Amino acid sequence: TGISSVIVDKNWKHVTRITDRNIILVKGEVVFEGSSADLHARPELLTQYLGV
Repeated sequence: TGISSVIVDKNWKHVTRITDRNIILVKGEVVFEGSSADLHARPELLTQYLGV
Protein backbone atom coordinates (compact mmCIF):
# COMPACT_ATOMS: atom_id res chain seq x y z
CA THR A 1 0.00 0.00 0.00
CA GLY A 2 3.04 2.26 -0.10
CA ILE A 3 4.29 4.36 -2.95
CA SER A 4 7.42 3.37 -4.85
CA SER A 5 9.60 6.06 -6.41
CA VAL A 6 12.99 6.29 -8.00
CA ILE A 7 15.08 9.16 -6.69
CA VAL A 8 18.39 10.01 -8.31
CA ASP A 9 20.26 12.65 -6.35
CA LYS A 10 23.84 13.56 -5.50
CA ASN A 11 22.88 14.39 -1.89
CA TRP A 12 22.66 10.85 -0.52
CA LYS A 13 22.46 12.05 3.11
CA HIS A 14 19.23 13.93 2.40
CA VAL A 15 17.76 11.06 0.39
CA THR A 16 18.46 8.46 3.08
CA ARG A 17 16.67 10.63 5.65
CA ILE A 18 13.42 10.45 3.67
CA THR A 19 13.53 6.85 2.40
CA ASP A 20 12.67 3.57 4.10
CA ARG A 21 14.57 1.44 1.65
CA ASN A 22 17.59 2.09 -0.56
CA ILE A 23 18.97 0.30 -3.59
CA ILE A 24 22.30 0.93 -5.29
CA LEU A 25 22.43 -0.16 -8.93
CA VAL A 26 25.63 -0.52 -10.92
CA LYS A 27 25.18 -1.16 -14.65
CA GLY A 28 21.67 -2.45 -13.97
CA GLU A 29 22.68 -4.86 -11.20
CA VAL A 30 21.73 -4.48 -7.54
CA VAL A 31 24.86 -4.16 -5.40
CA PHE A 32 23.03 -3.05 -2.24
CA GLU A 33 19.46 -3.25 -1.01
CA GLY A 34 18.47 -2.31 2.52
CA SER A 35 17.44 0.34 5.00
CA SER A 36 19.10 3.71 5.41
CA ALA A 37 20.63 2.48 8.68
CA ASP A 38 22.06 -0.55 6.87
CA LEU A 39 23.57 1.70 4.20
CA HIS A 40 25.12 4.07 6.76
CA ALA A 41 26.62 1.03 8.54
CA ARG A 42 28.48 0.03 5.35
CA PRO A 43 31.06 2.80 4.82
CA GLU A 44 32.83 0.76 2.14
CA LEU A 45 29.71 1.01 -0.04
CA LEU A 46 29.51 4.75 0.54
CA THR A 47 33.13 5.10 -0.55
CA GLN A 48 32.99 2.74 -3.50
CA TYR A 49 29.65 3.67 -5.04
CA LEU A 50 28.69 7.09 -3.70
CA GLY A 51 32.09 8.77 -3.70
CA VAL A 52 32.02 9.59 0.00
